[in-house]
Amino acid sequence: MRHFEGEFLADGYMDVPVALLAFFSVYLLLEDRSAQQSQSRQLLWFSALAAAAAALTKQSGVYILAIWPLLAWLLAARRADSLRPRDLWPPFVLALLFAGSFYLYRSVIIGQGLDSDNTAYLLGEIHRGRDMLQRLQNAWLIMGRYGYMFLVCLLALPWQKPALRWITLLVLLPFTLLWMLFYSYDERNLAIALPFAGMLAGAALERAIEFALSLTSRIPPRWVPAALLPLLAGLLLTTGSLALPNARLLAAQDAARREVFNPELNRQLYAYFEANGLEGQILTNYPVDFLPGLQGKQRSFWYNEADVFLSELNNPANRYLLVPANASDNVRELVRQRAAAGQIQPVFETQHGYLPFAYF
Repeated sequence: MRHFEGEFLADGYMDVPVALLAFFSVYLLLEDRSAQQSQSRQLLWFSALAAAAAALTKQSGVYILAIWPLLAWLLAARRADSLRPRDLWPPFVLALLFAGSFYLYRSVIIGQGLDSDNTAYLLGEIHRGRDMLQRLQNAWLIMGRYGYMFLVCLLALPWQKPALRWITLLVLLPFTLLWMLFYSYDERNLAIALPFAGMLAGAALERAIEFALSLTSRIPPRWVPAALLPLLAGLLLTTGSLALPNARLLAAQDAARREVFNPELNRQLYAYFEANGLEGQILTNYPVDFLPGLQGKQRSFWYNEADVFLSELNNPANRYLLVPANASDNVRELVRQRAAAGQIQPVFETQHGYLPFAYF
């Protein structure tokens, strides 16, 4: 999620919620397969409502709602004695009413000229003239090393359990292909596929481990001396320790922690403090306490009360301001006044969400 959401992960965008609701809807169908009769219909209804909630959260969630009857039939109703095909339609119709009423309202608003529809722009112009093949190539580059996780899901398709095979064929592969061809202008749009890819890749790994264990179980015990097993275990541990020493693991963890929340902002913060040093606290609602080297430097403030802001400015322990873009108008005006008077020195601005300043 951090790779695909980037700096938007903590900015309140709906990609993570829609992915959660879409995955929850399908998860409930999987649970329905082994549920008792008294719970089966409840799970079915909650699954349909979760699909409706996904569609209401973001347009990409409409995909899950559109294929829900087919998924429900293949994953739950066809496998459960307590469910029949006609049991699927009442929850699906209710889900359609919930989601459809909103989209009908939006279409009326757009038809009356009170809002605009940018669908044509997002499907065409935003791709900067790329044809379909070029979009596929660009999408593969965006996916980076995670593209191989999707390939694992595809290659494992013949060996997956039937339910997971249907999820691969109906959810993961079609949605990913739609994203690559039409919505890969932004990697965030792939969010729905990520939980499914993780689950299916994990299941593929599980099948591979089961296959490997089945092979080892065929080796007669007399062929493996008892003294050889602890020797092999010790060799593996020693090799692993040499290949991945503590210093290397800690350095990798430190580098990863520097990229959490808003990587762009983090890089600018580190660049500034490495060049100028860090003395005192940072007045901000951005969670700098979680960044390596900045622990204990955060003075939490939401930039919403002007009188409290003035009090914090007079606190000599606060040496830096990290002002969010959604700061109140009164607070932003005070910042502008102090900057104009030379009492606050602007340092840098970010593209998304924060307007940092330092003052001394």
